[in-house]
Amino acid sequence: MTKKKYIGKVLDPFISPIAKIFLSRKRSGPRPLVIAHRGLPLEFPENTLPSLMSALREGADGVEFDLLFSKDNHPYVCHDSDMTAHTSNGREVVNILEMQSQEIDALKIYGDYQISSLGSTLAELGTANPKRLYIHYKVENEVGSEINHIKAVERAIRQAGLEEIAVVMVESGRIEPWISQAPRVQILQCWVGLPGEEGRYAIDDSRQFNLNHFGFYAKKPRGRGQGN
Repeated sequence: MTKKKYIGKVLDPFISPIAKIFLSRKRSGPRPLVIAHRGLPLEFPENTLPSLMSALREGADGVEFDLLFSKDNHPYVCHDSDMTAHTSNGREVVNILEMQSQEIDALKIYGDYQISSLGSTLAELGTANPKRLYIHYKVENEVGSEINHIKAVERAIRQAGLEEIAVVMVESGRIEPWISQAPRVQILQCWVGLPGEEGRYAIDDSRQFNLNHFGFYAKKPRGRGQGN
């Protein structure tokens, strides 16, 4: 083993996973933007505020997170509407879409974490100065609430002063209402689940956004259902 390889092996446990992505791209041209997919779930449960903030602290250029709405139309950062298996007791059915915002605020998931509202999440992320925020809007709520959703998202982004870096990714939904209702926010249409490209998105918009200009960083979460 050469001296260089030995030093690399010794230092490997201490190098940030995101830094490794940067280093691996060094010899293959300009590095892409690295966007942390749901945060840094190797350390914290995905989509939780500690997970998102940790990714930015470790050097990610931005983060991607999922968005669902409470029954009273408040936006929350969450991927699965059914969180029954991840709550503190795991016994009563917990469906985010059927809960009022006060109920969600009081809910404990993955041991001792909370589901953060979009407003509080953006306020915290803004202090970390990310270059890009990808807000993944999942079309799961009842038909007819779309305009209320759009207005709530636009308002939260505007109040956090993040119009320049917040991008709403509309999954399999109509993009026109977003463009008309949130003119100051960048809107992208997205599809998930490309064969062989887990953790990536196919993105399409009028500006021919190039997927090669950025990368998604994703790892399997550690200790699902645990608070560590």
